[in-house]
Amino acid sequence: MTLPLVTRMGQNTRSCASWCTVIMTLIVALPGCVSPIAINRAIVAYDQSVIQAENELLLINLLRMRDEELPHFTITASIAATFDFRMTGGLIGQALHDHFFNVSLGGEAAENPTTTLIPVQGEEFTRRMLLPLDHARFEFLAHQPYPLAALLRMTVREVDLTDDGSDHRVLVNSPGYQEDYVEFRRLVLQLAYLYSMHHLHIAPLVFVESYDLPENFSVIGTNLEGILERGGRVSKNRNGPGYVLTRVVFGRTVITNYPLESLSNEERRDWEVKASQLRANEIPIDIKADSPGGDFPIQAIARLRGLYETLRFVAKGLGPEVEYEVDPDPRTGIVVGKFAASEINPAGTFLLESGDQPPTRTLVSTQYKGKYYWLPTIDRTPIPSESWNRGVFAMLHTMYQQSVTEGVTKASSPAIAITK
Repeated sequence: MTLPLVTRMGQNTRSCASWCTVIMTLIVALPGCVSPIAINRAIVAYDQSVIQAENELLLINLLRMRDEELPHFTITASIAATFDFRMTGGLIGQALHDHFFNVSLGGEAAENPTTTLIPVQGEEFTRRMLLPLDHARFEFLAHQPYPLAALLRMTVREVDLTDDGSDHRVLVNSPGYQEDYVEFRRLVLQLAYLYSMHHLHIAPLVFVESYDLPENFSVIGTNLEGILERGGRVSKNRNGPGYVLTRVVFGRTVITNYPLESLSNEERRDWEVKASQLRANEIPIDIKADSPGGDFPIQAIARLRGLYETLRFVAKGLGPEVEYEVDPDPRTGIVVGKFAASEINPAGTFLLESGDQPPTRTLVSTQYKGKYYWLPTIDRTPIPSESWNRGVFAMLHTMYQQSVTEGVTKASSPAIAITK
């Protein structure tokens, strides 16, 4: 880029010297002003591009799995960009009677990005794709700003109902098992109703354990060293000789219609002993009759799916295994909150819009087998179905990110290296 400037100057040679000073100042200063702006814009542009690519790839994989094709994931491992800024200038005099001078300023910028892509594969990633979601990660997702009913419908494979501890039956979360599926959906709506009323508690069992220690106990090289590093405390035994080791234990996640603080320390500890015998993807549900929502009591164990199974369930709902409307149980109250009960109970767990022409307002879109698929953007007054679908897609993206380990990428997010 060159900017010619024509000026008229008199006989005074000091004017020429002044113009030379101005030109040199511009040549030195302009690259320093332009380069930070360009780098800032590049960082934002690269970040937006990576997010857009990840979202589109997730959408394509859902469509692949809908058509019984294998999914394939790729991550952006690094982006390296080199910026080259150059400025030139000159003052050219012309032998005219009025002493005209041409001032010429030029500049150029070059960007050479290099992006490194890594196919996500291997034994570790496959294991984490197939490994069921554990209770701790479920609790994390449950406390995110997503619909709880959507999370339960996505991630719960089945619910094992118990009847006074003597009998049980399993509700399979699949449209093909109509009787099970209808009862499962009604159970989910009851939990969502209690959650909207702030009567549902999803939290780990927390209790205190105490151990007696002799007066000559040793910390170095024993298990006590690790316990103390994790917040354990040692104090003098007030009831006898020696010391007492006290530690706070964070146990299994449970779902209840009463605060866990209402249980004694011994009750929480005893429950943890029983819950620790369950698998990592199993969560106890205890909806008591003498607590809010007790006219629909639930004693059950929810078994969670893995990421691959969750993706497949959502993908199949787009075509081969279409879900259907299920009305709430008569005992389930009306959800109080942003939307009415009917609006947070869509027939399908996840729905996409599609068409033969490219969309105009989209959160994420892609072209697959000659057709366009997309999630629409959300206005200031969102349509309930759009908020639901966006929440489901965000949860799928979060679950995928949780499954990418250090064995796949050294950083939790793509690294951007820019050399000036």
